[in-house]
Amino acid sequence: MDVAGKRVVIIGLGISGRSVAGLLARRGARVVASDSASQPDRQGELAELESRGVEIETGGHSRTLLDGADLVVLSPGVDPASGPAAEALKRGMKVVSEIEAASWFFDGSVIGITGSNGKSTTTALTADMLLAGGISAVAGGNLGRAFSSIVVEEPEAEVIVLELSSFQLEKIETFRAETGVLLNVTPDHLDRHPTAELYEAAKARLWEGQRQGDWAIYCADDDGATRLAGLAPGERLSFTLDGRPAGPGAWIEDHEGTTHAVASLPGSEETEPLFALDDLQLPGSHNLLNALAAALAARRYGIRRNAIGEALRAFRALPHRMEPVGVIEGVRFYNDSKATNVASAQAALSGFESGVVLLAGGKYKGIPFSPLREELKRCGTAAVLIGESRPWLLNDLEGTVPLHEAESLEDAVTTAWRLAGDEGVVLFAPACSSFDMFSNYEERGDRFREAVSRLRKEVLERE
Repeated sequence: MDVAGKRVVIIGLGISGRSVAGLLARRGARVVASDSASQPDRQGELAELESRGVEIETGGHSRTLLDGADLVVLSPGVDPASGPAAEALKRGMKVVSEIEAASWFFDGSVIGITGSNGKSTTTALTADMLLAGGISAVAGGNLGRAFSSIVVEEPEAEVIVLELSSFQLEKIETFRAETGVLLNVTPDHLDRHPTAELYEAAKARLWEGQRQGDWAIYCADDDGATRLAGLAPGERLSFTLDGRPAGPGAWIEDHEGTTHAVASLPGSEETEPLFALDDLQLPGSHNLLNALAAALAARRYGIRRNAIGEALRAFRALPHRMEPVGVIEGVRFYNDSKATNVASAQAALSGFESGVVLLAGGKYKGIPFSPLREELKRCGTAAVLIGESRPWLLNDLEGTVPLHEAESLEDAVTTAWRLAGDEGVVLFAPACSSFDMFSNYEERGDRFREAVSRLRKEVLERE
């Protein structure tokens, strides 16, 4: 799309908003970027945008913001149903997401990865597999780097692997993921999406722009992903831990005396090994599913077994995703601040056998916590609860393990350590978003890591 000379309004000056403002300004658009915060992050980046001719307004959206606009671009954190975004839609203006706008200026291939849980790990794994196989690949989207930034900074990339949230997908038009991966679908973000059905519909948009011959990869073990796969126009491939699927896809079986992930690709009846299970360094069946998804996506680009195995052996947990952050007198601490919903906290608990003190809580999303009960009873010894969601957690988890409350994350870490006993585990898997106490899950995870470090120092000084 040619944006030269057009008046483009960017709503939201987070990472994505700043990035797309810079991209569109470089393409000759007359950009106005507006944020409700009086002092958005990264003031230096805003000054650079202004030097490129971008008009910046902060501390609220002016009444004339939309006047004369040819295009409105939303940051992922901006709800299309409120504020100037809703007004733009009411006026019949063209309103798109940042990934839609960025896609207009990228000629390479896109792998899009979405789902309620596991997106970041699968995105990073897929990019690592491509790189190990000699493909020029970059990971981004909801994982750190905005699509717009990659388009500007690495225009020669052959493949961009994008982690995609429902917020990013709900306002696409022509965006195409030649390879689209749907990991799972569980209720989430119901504080933004009015119904679970609308949340699922946003996820399913991943496949909307696909053409014949594109790959739609989905988890056959997940009812929601399987249901939505029926909407995909591309070639459908499934991955599963429950035996060989009916069509093309990936599964687990014994191969040459070793347990392997294997695959059957479109157009072939032959079975080929993808990787040995020993190659995977991440614990838990959910991470095995993530690895199957990544390996299938990588095979679309010709990546072979050796490179896939090399990437898996080298891969370690991402920050804030089941990240080991220390041991204090035998108690192990894990930072899974990225567990921003109930299903991801369930998956985190499933990786432990016993002795877990769960540290949970945050902004309440309107989703019951009762699905945590079974795993908490199985492996837990106690739970320490923080944040806005404490009343709902107390109600839904009553009768599982002893429940304790803390007013701050620092107090919660100390309480959890005391409850863990010898060789226990403190698992920070909030099952909630962070916005009641922190600006994002990264800040929350950093604070947890700092609290563990501070506690370790205090314990050592007492000895």
